Amino acid sequence: MALQMTPQGTSGSPFVGIDFGSCATRVSIAHGEGAALLTDSTGESAIAAPLALSPQGGVLAGAAARERQLLFPEETLLSPKSLLCQSGEELAADEALFPHKISDPGAVLQIEIGGRTRSAVELVALYFAELRQRLEILRESPASSAVVSTPVAFSPFDRQSLHLAARMAGFQRVRLIEDPTAAALGWMARGGRGRVVVCCWGGEHFSASIVQADPEIARVIASVGAARVGGGQIDRLIARDLLERVRGALTTDPRHEAHLARYALVTAEKVRRALSQKSKTEVQIPLAGAAKPLKQAYQKEHLVGWSEAVLGHARRLCDLLQQKAERRRGDYDALILAGGLTRMPQMREMLEQVFGAPVAEGIDPEEAVARGAVARGRYLDRAAELPLVLDSLPRGYGLEGPGGAVEAILEAGTAVPASKVETFTTYLDQQTTVGVQLFSQVASDWRPLAQVQLSKATPMKAGQPAIEVTFTADEDGVLSVEAAEMMRGKQLVAELHPLRGLSSAQVRATLESLDVAADEDFPAALRRMVKDRAGFLLRSVRDASRRHAGKMTRDEKQLFAKKIQEMEELIDAGEVAEIREALQELEAIAGPLKSRILDAGLQTFLR
Repeated sequence: MALQMTPQGTSGSPFVGIDFGSCATRVSIAHGEGAALLTDSTGESAIAAPLALSPQGGVLAGAAARERQLLFPEETLLSPKSLLCQSGEELAADEALFPHKISDPGAVLQIEIGGRTRSAVELVALYFAELRQRLEILRESPASSAVVSTPVAFSPFDRQSLHLAARMAGFQRVRLIEDPTAAALGWMARGGRGRVVVCCWGGEHFSASIVQADPEIARVIASVGAARVGGGQIDRLIARDLLERVRGALTTDPRHEAHLARYALVTAEKVRRALSQKSKTEVQIPLAGAAKPLKQAYQKEHLVGWSEAVLGHARRLCDLLQQKAERRRGDYDALILAGGLTRMPQMREMLEQVFGAPVAEGIDPEEAVARGAVARGRYLDRAAELPLVLDSLPRGYGLEGPGGAVEAILEAGTAVPASKVETFTTYLDQQTTVGVQLFSQVASDWRPLAQVQLSKATPMKAGQPAIEVTFTADEDGVLSVEAAEMMRGKQLVAELHPLRGLSSAQVRATLESLDVAADEDFPAALRRMVKDRAGFLLRSVRDASRRHAGKMTRDEKQLFAKKIQEMEELIDAGEVAEIREALQELEAIAGPLKSRILDAGLQTFLR
């Protein structure tokens, strides 16, 4: 058993908590005994997940990217997070609902967006960089430390990619925490104690854990999780139904299919949310060449049918969780719910029925994970002495043995950090490399996960060298491997090559290339950052007001001219706080015009 890491101290800025979501992200900042949430340009604490990249080099994230997604679907990625744990085959199966060309470089997923091919890790890093810049502008102080939430379903290599993306975005201290563990910490911060079951259910992932919450320790007893088991699956079913109805109403194939598919996907989410609250809803979709839009009514029963597969998958995971923990219905003091899908009555009712526990009150399902992540950050910063988190492995790991049988080395439920030592040898004379297949076990099945490659062994007769290999799972759920010859103590090169994800050599090379030393002091960097943002907004607003003057009233033209002049003067000589305030004002008055422009452009594509 490896030693528990000690708190990291207070070097660098205080930790912030990032609930990195498939549909939206929330960032929590320690504020007194509680936490404050970072807001988007719209004032929402839910920072939208979309990331937009133009061929000209522009990058937008959050509300600004969400607003443009209907007009520029090929340039707008809806969920950077989802790329970390999905294969190219899964994304390609979404057809027009995923309008980005997928490259096939092997283990690392890449897509073409913004004029070039980019990896999943790079795209997540761009999104995180936007969050970090907003934090620094808001607080006027560096943001270099983050606790980032992760679904239970993330493999150790998905977690490694997430960690690397945060580092690439400028966070120097990065720690990970599983979604249910974070939600449990948020509940404990409000005085909650006892044995609880925590379910986090959002756009793309279902995660659940059984946690023993004592005054000094939060101990994770068992965890389960799966990807593509969330609101996104339901939305895609609704969107496909809408697209089929549109194609049936048209005499020819629809023009601008990517725009129509994105419109259907956005409309599908609205349908799901509406039917969660009422018995029926109606939508209208413009048709090319038709005098009237397509009208389609949906009933509550439609939502029940679309949700059946997702609900059934989640129920099986809940049963597996209780089996792993050797618990049964009614063995819990509370049920903690987090994530937007837990607001759907049928999902909530299923969880209550399976676990037989009262739903914990006073917890916002949308904010629970972010607040728990920052609570974890307090402990790591030594700003809070308790609670200590004792997490466990959600999956087991094993090695391929004689005859292809898999032998477990780390069991699911093992407390982390944990390590296991195995001994290898060669099977050929003068052999200097050894390879073995690493497997993971989620339920009862063993599945290939990575290739363990050992090299630079001393050439000997077959079977002579005894190579000691140490497998370590750290507190963040990331795997690493080290190897040495037992007789000589010689360190060997040990590499992990996952079937999906970055190899240990790629991660090491990327980290070494990061320049951890800032080239300029923070006040200068902050001023440059704010001026760059102001300049970008100023250019876009000035261009929009010129090209679309016919869509503006006389009062709007006068107000735009005044605010543009004020911004130009502030960029040259204003203070950071003044530029930031002017930015917010210019974004607010530009909102209605941007909406009219985007609506007009969208109607052109749909008709």
